[in-house]
Amino acid sequence: MHGEWLVVWGRMKANLQFRQYVKRQHPKDESALLQYVARNVEPYLLSLHHLETYDLLISVLHPHNYVLSKAKRKAGWIHTDYSTIEVNTE
Repeated sequence: MHGEWLVVWGRMKANLQFRQYVKRQHPKDESALLQYVARNVEPYLLSLHHLETYDLLISVLHPHNYVLSKAKRKAGWIHTDYSTIEVNTE
């Protein structure tokens, strides 16, 4: 598989894993799906390892996985009311 098809494959795996999570946990919404997509699609995205390390990175979009290894200090802007969603802690 190449390029876009690997991303499609990652999304399909994420949807399957999320459906299994829903059967086990019965969450009240689908917000955990984004974390499954990030985990399964990230290996197929362009590598960020060639970039330098920054003093500070600010992530404004969920999931915040992409800034974790590229900065000495990290900040994530979480614009979600967590009292209205169910977070997958697995």
